[in-house]
Amino acid sequence: MVVIKFFAVMKKLVGRETIELHIDGPTTLRDILNQVEKEVPKIREIIREGRTLISINQEMSDENTVVRNGDEIAMLPPFAGGSELALGGECRHEKVTTSHERHRDSDVAGDSVLKRT
Repeated sequence: MVVIKFFAVMKKLVGRETIELHIDGPTTLRDILNQVEKEVPKIREIIREGRTLISINQEMSDENTVVRNGDEIAMLPPFAGGSELALGGECRHEKVTTSHERHRDSDVAGDSVLKRT
């Protein structure tokens, strides 16, 4: 069995946080995604357009990655733009600043860095 976890807009589309799939031995992530699409057709477009980041056991993965019994798959929606539109809502863009950026000095060009005040 593998556990598939959904986050943010993906969780809303699926209607639950997790799906458990029984597999017979190792398979590919592509095969798992095909099974998920059959069970939850609403997320097919998001998966097929590559707008989803997928990790297996907390490591980013692609469709050719081998999935084994006991693995945990996480499906992460787009982090900026588009995800709210899937639910008919409004998009809101916010700047995310890392602690590294906050500690850089003011000689960095552009407005992409927050300066200490």
